[in-house]
Amino acid sequence: LLAKDFPAKSYTVVRKAGYAPLVDRVHDNLIFYVKEVMLQQEHLADDEADVLALLDQLIEEVDLCRSLIDKETFRVSKLRDCCYVHLPNYEEDVRRIWDALLSTKKLAATWENIYAYWVQFHITQELRTFIEARGDSLRESSTECLDEDFIRALVNGGFDMSILRILLPLVREEHINANTVTEDFLERIFFAPESRPTLRGELLQKYGEKYMTERLAKSLCRLQLPITKDVFFAAWRYLDNSERVNLAAVYADILQGDDFEACFSDMGQPYHDFVPRTRHKVRIPKTDTNEKIVKRLEDIDYITSLTEEAIVSTKQDRGEETALVCWVKAVP
Repeated sequence: LLAKDFPAKSYTVVRKAGYAPLVDRVHDNLIFYVKEVMLQQEHLADDEADVLALLDQLIEEVDLCRSLIDKETFRVSKLRDCCYVHLPNYEEDVRRIWDALLSTKKLAATWENIYAYWVQFHITQELRTFIEARGDSLRESSTECLDEDFIRALVNGGFDMSILRILLPLVREEHINANTVTEDFLERIFFAPESRPTLRGELLQKYGEKYMTERLAKSLCRLQLPITKDVFFAAWRYLDNSERVNLAAVYADILQGDDFEACFSDMGQPYHDFVPRTRHKVRIPKTDTNEKIVKRLEDIDYITSLTEEAIVSTKQDRGEETALVCWVKAVP
């Protein structure tokens, strides 16, 4: 069986043969054996453990190590099993070996391996390319090993959204640097299905005013996330009259008298009738949305009384309707 595996497993066969003189001879002439025997084969498929052992022994011959990685058909399951002990004395050589594993895709695509590389060398072009090429595998990989600093580095590292979406369940607002945020970035994070409602709310509070978009503005009534008045008015300018009515109803509790006056001045009838702060009567149709608005107006003393009255519809099929009758309070 061993003879059948040779020469594809040129090193594994020697080790498993257990013939001490042969093993010693190979080890005593290891560089020669790798160059003149192993690398001369059409292809190699030594066991993972044996390839790792060779890389470990050949740490001072990094170019030879890279040639061996290119030739071998294997995959490293755990990056820390590959030359990790040599980092204190051969850091650059280890980096080149690890980069070769990344570029040849001979490293298992797990967050554990990516994290092990990042801890030593941060985000290099080799790591970036590997991550973006192995997104499908990473979606199935556990993220339990990832810490706050790593998440922050990935989120702000300019990666494609397909990669960021994998980590979004772990992301909090404080992981995101202000200079990373753009309108496009905010939209992509905000509407990604993987984003938690808490993250959406945090991002909206901090960045909504500066990076508001029409799509974000039109989603607020549906999502009903907590917002500030600054975010409210940033969204306001993107909406049509009916959308503004809905927004004012949903977020009525954060608005004060001057805020409503500013809103009404931008709205059509009958809402525009609320603008003059003199004592006068305003009638608006009774709807759930309008009731929320006028109830808030009553609570903040914008109107002094609120009653209902029946009105006859001019449309034959509508019959009798109800109007909300509001008396606007005069402001000196």
